[in-house]
Amino acid sequence: MGYKKQINKITKSIKEGVAPVGIFVFTRDVSVIEVIGDSGFDFIIIDAEHTRLNGETLEHQIMAAQLHDVTPIVRVPDNIPYMIRHAMEAGALGVAVPHITSREDCRRAQEALRFAPYGKAGMCPTIRATSYNVNYWDEHVETVNEISLIAMIEDPIAMNDLDGILDELKPGRDLVLFGKADFSQGLAKKEQGMLVDLNNPETTVAFKKVVEECIKRKISVMASPYPGLGSEDIRNIVTDGGQAIILDTDLMLLHNSFRKILGRAKGINLNSKSLV
Repeated sequence: MGYKKQINKITKSIKEGVAPVGIFVFTRDVSVIEVIGDSGFDFIIIDAEHTRLNGETLEHQIMAAQLHDVTPIVRVPDNIPYMIRHAMEAGALGVAVPHITSREDCRRAQEALRFAPYGKAGMCPTIRATSYNVNYWDEHVETVNEISLIAMIEDPIAMNDLDGILDELKPGRDLVLFGKADFSQGLAKKEQGMLVDLNNPETTVAFKKVVEECIKRKISVMASPYPGLGSEDIRNIVTDGGQAIILDTDLMLLHNSFRKILGRAKGINLNSKSLV
């Protein structure tokens, strides 16, 4: 069949002035990705940070996403070069790297993702992303140059080098994902215990600062709605300066759906004349 270039629906939609919509995938069953694709989502973020995902399953999930016209992004467990390279070689069109706190962190991730002269990724033509054929190497290099690095800013210390982080990102290709939960957790005081307040004023100020600086550099921002998934919560992402919408995780949405459906059926009195 030859090399088939995949379209990054995140950057394409943003260029066209439409906010792309995605979801975190925590399950490891490719049928879930089939449903996500059939539902019309633009992208998925396959989570390898908080799940016990292995490389073989990752490849299958990326394959399922491509077959069902969903842009596959991988959130790697850490800023480790070989993990970033594995996601790229499996065919991901974006790599989300957690806990970017400095220019050096961001540059390390970029270098792991790109080939020379832009990076330090090792060459191997016998990978899924090249259709296992050296004849498609040039096309693969072209694709890799356009893979989105998604720098996750989720630590208060990252604000000390925000300019440095953003300067390592390429406008129109790379994005920022602001992690409100982790950022707020990082602000927690010992006397408060483990409670996390996503409405923490410091978190709100930091998010606005990140958005402002990204807008100046024409770098797009990903965000999840808070506090819920109501229409207003979702619209607020764009109102607040975000361009890409992440509707939580597949398991969270599944959990909420199950509870809602169960609430309609559970507890019906069989002795009642009316089941309304």
